[in-house]
Amino acid sequence: MTGQDKRTCRICGEQKPIEMFEIDKRVKGGRTNRCKACKTALDDRAHRAYRDMRKRARKAGVPMEVTVSELRLLYAAHDGKCIYCGKTEEEAGCRHHIDHVTPLSRGGTNHISNLVLACASCNATKSDKPLVSFYLDRDRDKFPEKSFSNVAYLIALTAGQPVDEVLDDLLHEHADYVMERLDKEMAAGEK
Repeated sequence: MTGQDKRTCRICGEQKPIEMFEIDKRVKGGRTNRCKACKTALDDRAHRAYRDMRKRARKAGVPMEVTVSELRLLYAAHDGKCIYCGKTEEEAGCRHHIDHVTPLSRGGTNHISNLVLACASCNATKSDKPLVSFYLDRDRDKFPEKSFSNVAYLIALTAGQPVDEVLDDLLHEHADYVMERLDKEMAAGEK
């Protein structure tokens, strides 16, 4: 085989024969830049994530507003990277999670506009915090301003809202969270 008969997959980074890549006439060269095995793995992830989300939604009494197709698009759009810190699954050492930007416990939904791909570390650290609170608490190396902007634009795009409205909503969630924490601290101090 010559060098022209092989291509490097953008997801797994392996060099494979050109036949291992799907034919797509829309792409320069007529073949995708993601191997068939990685595409299949992404599809499997979407189904698995959907089933897990559906179980959690039933338990919480929250409707499922996302489809498997939308979850596939979510995985593809994030290109295997955490929206917050930018780590790949290989760098993180484990599978990424689907994170609810506005946590279900704070009125969030299972709608595509409220879902992002996050590494396990960022998802655990964010916990049930609103996005702005999480952003303000994190080291800028782990959640840079550009990533925050990307999340806001992604929400606006998928929700069909102007970015300014999304940012206003995110700031209100943060203000409510801060007030809740202050109320708890004051109540604990009165005891």
